[in-house]
Amino acid sequence: MLSDHTIERTAPELRAFRQGLRALERRVQQALDDQTSCCGVSVAQCHLLLEMAEAGAGSIGYFAERLELDLSTLSRTVESLVRAGLALRNADPGDRRRQVIVLSDKGRERAGAINASCDAYYEAMLSRLPARQREAALEVVPLLADAMKARGPDAERIEGGCCSRE
Repeated sequence: MLSDHTIERTAPELRAFRQGLRALERRVQQALDDQTSCCGVSVAQCHLLLEMAEAGAGSIGYFAERLELDLSTLSRTVESLVRAGLALRNADPGDRRRQVIVLSDKGRERAGAINASCDAYYEAMLSRLPARQREAALEVVPLLADAMKARGPDAERIEGGCCSRE
């Protein structure tokens, strides 16, 4: 009997799954590129704008953790949003050494436009699926993302693979 953490699949099944993920990744990336370029932001800026719209104000460290990015990478993205007038950088009233970033009015408008565009795109895409599969997709995608996050980038590699550690 299989435990909850064990899955037995044949190589062809897993490879078809992986092929589907690669195709999905390419299509999602193309959709993001299309949806963000028309709004005048990069994909990295888009991700931060949407996180800020959802979470409100926060430190660079807070958003770096939410987006799973290092501080230097996120700092550059924040700086580009500040220069574009999409975000504001303020001193934290509780700790003047710490900076808090928040969307400007222009940033909130841009995030709203991106959300509206993406919502319409994905609603149209999901409407092409039968109702049962649509509900399954809405359930399984966040679960897959959580499972991949739980596995982590430093997870043990499979021995004998090209990426195995020596």
